[in-house]
Amino acid sequence: MASKLHLYSSGIPIIDKVWGGLYKGATYVLIGSQNSGRTLLALQYAKHCVMQGQVCLYFTSMRHTELFIHAATIDFDLQHYMNKNLVVVIKVSEPSMGNGERSNDEVLMDYMSDIATVVKEHNADKVVFDDLTQFVGFNNLQLLENTFINTIETIEAKDKTSLLLLSDPVSENARLITDKIVGNSTGVIYLEKRYGEENKGVITITPIVGHPEGKVKAHYFLEPYKGISVVFQNEPVSTKYNSDSDVAVSFMEGDDFESDNQNIDLNDDYDFDDGRVN
Repeated sequence: MASKLHLYSSGIPIIDKVWGGLYKGATYVLIGSQNSGRTLLALQYAKHCVMQGQVCLYFTSMRHTELFIHAATIDFDLQHYMNKNLVVVIKVSEPSMGNGERSNDEVLMDYMSDIATVVKEHNADKVVFDDLTQFVGFNNLQLLENTFINTIETIEAKDKTSLLLLSDPVSENARLITDKIVGNSTGVIYLEKRYGEENKGVITITPIVGHPEGKVKAHYFLEPYKGISVVFQNEPVSTKYNSDSDVAVSFMEGDDFESDNQNIDLNDDYDFDDGRVN
């Protein structure tokens, strides 16, 4: 998977500019708070997929009307592409817990297995799951890791590139769960909403496997009827992410990308040992 031949554009500006795209048949995690733009970025990814004539399998717990409205804000006629079978929307319901006969972990294992089964049954090129958080709340973290690996290996074996959305962890247990998911993915995209500003924030992309260009971050904002746009500046993006090993560079269209990041420091933005986003 290290060859550039296996990279395909994603429609996510920072990824396509810096990494050259996403690896075919790989798994990426998109983390952000509820109002950070996660769903819009996922829909932007799906839109780019169908514009290339590919099929996107989109799992969601949203009502169709709600999803259509989100898509309309980035000028994505989701219903049209569903009618053309280029987007297949799979409605998922919350796991039914606490019936006494089976443990929560057993229920979640079945849900994850069902996800893999549904993906195998559809001839899709890309997979989006918005939002996976409620399906990975295992008590046994080792069981979570094993179940997650089995699920994504089934999907990856079909050469489908997956984008899995997770809520920004706010509790210690949620952080440990997020660690397990991120640690077994190909890369992580983190959206940090800017305090007091609507539709703006900082986006950070961090490779776990491959993508030798390393970790990069930039400002992002929602451009109505276009989607998530990225603005790079040759200055620290924020004090929160400011360290010597950071890549806090920017480009406008036509500018050259600059990076002095020779050693990828995963711990700067996502602390795997402590299980927290710094």
